[in-house]
Amino acid sequence: MSIQDKITKAVSPSLRKIFDYKVSASGTESQVVRLKVARNQYQDITDIDVVSHDTVVIKFPNLTELPLTRLRTELTNAPTTTTSLFLYDLLPITAIAQFQDNIEWNDILIRKLYSDLPSTPQMYLVLQVTEVFGTFSNNFLLWRQFNCAPYNEALPVEVQTIVDSYTLPS
Repeated sequence: MSIQDKITKAVSPSLRKIFDYKVSASGTESQVVRLKVARNQYQDITDIDVVSHDTVVIKFPNLTELPLTRLRTELTNAPTTTTSLFLYDLLPITAIAQFQDNIEWNDILIRKLYSDLPSTPQMYLVLQVTEVFGTFSNNFLLWRQFNCAPYNEALPVEVQTIVDSYTLPS
């Protein structure tokens, strides 16, 4: 092992911890649900099982000009189709999470969105992790970021129950 490798091995845990602190200070709590999706030979979904679920802190970009009609009000129904497109259908949303949260490819991220207006129903932004990128220093993984895309399939009732049990921290 070279001198540079030894230095990087000693410093990388500290760099990871600093990055995790940055995410925890600027991120927001979101539900992460790991699903096992079974598909048939035509790639149609035949079964969805919940593997695990956690509440993690994720740093998303500011969501601006997000059409409220495209957000879900319940998770067990697929969203209605519309002819209008918006930027999040075309470009991925890049997000980062703490290293120990171990966000993986295909995870479903469910972010509850709140409004102070009493007439506004509870809204959910449902995203699927489509790609995970890592940053390395020499041979050591320092941090990861991931691209997300809107998830438009219906989710099991179990997922709605999990998300409904989550409340905004005081």
